[in-house]
Amino acid sequence: METKTTISSTEARQKFAEILDSLENSGQTYTLTVNGKAKAVLVNAEEFEAMQETLEIMSDPAAIKAIKKSLKQIEDGEVISLEELLGAGI
Repeated sequence: METKTTISSTEARQKFAEILDSLENSGQTYTLTVNGKAKAVLVNAEEFEAMQETLEIMSDPAAIKAIKKSLKQIEDGEVISLEELLGAGI
């Protein structure tokens, strides 16, 4: 379960090992602040990689076009069931 926590950079320095464990084990996200202003966000490596992949897909016009086409097909009912798909021998 992911939870979001805002902490000061001073507290982050004091609890760095604990924060690293939390990032790895619980999906905790930390917003680090300096003088009350958000300066950085810490997420676990897996989540960061997923965000990078999403950004890559979202910046590809061909991928966006394919996604929009697929959503339109779903909206228009142009779908087949899993049973139909498996029955088709695909």
